[in-house]
Amino acid sequence: MLKDKNTTLTEEASQWRSFECGSEEPVHEEDASLSAAERGEAEKLRKRAVEEMDKYLTATLTNLQKGEMESVRDVVQKFRSLSVYFRKSSKGHNRLEKVQTQTLEIPAQNALGMIVDCPTR
Repeated sequence: MLKDKNTTLTEEASQWRSFECGSEEPVHEEDASLSAAERGEAEKLRKRAVEEMDKYLTATLTNLQKGEMESVRDVVQKFRSLSVYFRKSSKGHNRLEKVQTQTLEIPAQNALGMIVDCPTR
């Protein structure tokens, strides 16, 4: 359903909320035939399952983040190696200038050199 740009959806949202509030949905309809003790046990099992899922998801997300950090570290290390090459090697410095002047068509006097971020290291 398409609406004009100026049409607000507050009316539809309020209708939706009133519909949702009016209809009650049983939380655990499968517990209707169970006794009170069995319902308590089922609730304990549900809580334990949620805790186990939380532990699993936390561990999985942590491992995924570690994997992402490792890939970023590899990229950073490659850039560090390149910067050392261009900074310490006159051949590398000349190649960097050549790429800028020929490929990027930057005038030779405007070609950028390597900047030492921290000269004490």
